[in-house]
This record gives sequence, structure tokens and C-alpha cells, in this order.
Amino acid sequence: MRIIKTNVPDVIGLSIDQQKVALADEIINGIFPLLSEERKNKIQKIKKLRQEILVKTNFIKEEKQNLNKLNSKLGQSDKVIILLDRLNKLHSIGKLGGKKLITDVINVVKNIERIKQDKLDHYLAETVRILTSKTK
Repeated sequence: MRIIKTNVPDVIGLSIDQQKVALADEIINGIFPLLSEERKNKIQKIKKLRQEILVKTNFIKEEKQNLNKLNSKLGQSDKVIILLDRLNKLHSIGKLGGKKLITDVINVVKNIERIKQDKLDHYLAETVRILTSKTK
């Protein structure tokens, strides 16, 4: 076996535990800046993602409210169409005989856009009652 002479001393004055601590400190000092920078980047990314989630959640809530409004308008429009069809049927079979009933129907048709849901339901029920009642 060949022995090579180097400038590295074989014996160090520190104990092995102290050498381990010194080596660990050197490793931590070398890696810590990298880890802290990466940690900062991850935290910033998480904050950015949370902000995006908040914005998208608010957008979804607004769109949901808009869809609910459109759905209620559609439901009211459907009821208006049914009511007008029933009034047309009442007129065609001659069950709109009284003057008061005719003026009520005219008022309903003129103000049909502003009628509330419960009134529409009432008028629909009345038309069904009139249509199903026996003729005199």
C-alpha cells in the first residue's frame, strides 16, 4: 500500500461531536438561504392562489344570483303564457260573459308584466276553476 502525503492533518483538535455540530452548521448555513427563498416563494404563491379563489368564489356567487333572477323571470313568463292561453280559451268557448269579468281580464292583460307570482297563481287557479265549472 502506498502512503500519500497531504496537507490535511490526521488528527483534529476538536472532538467528534463538535466536528459533527460544526459540519451541520456549515450545511445549514449553505442550504438555509435556498430554503428560506423557496419558502417565501411558496407562501407568496399560496397567498396569490387564495386571492384567486376568493375572486372566483365571488364571481360564482354573482353568477348564481343572476341565474336565479333569470330563472324566476322565466318561471313568471311561463305562467304568463299559460294564463294568456287559458284566457284565450275562456274567450273562445264564451265563458267570459260578465262585464266585470271582461274588465278584470283586460286589466290583467294590460298589467301582466307587473303582476306578482302569487297573483299569477291566483289567476291561474281562477281560470282552471272557470274552465272546469259546468256550463249554465
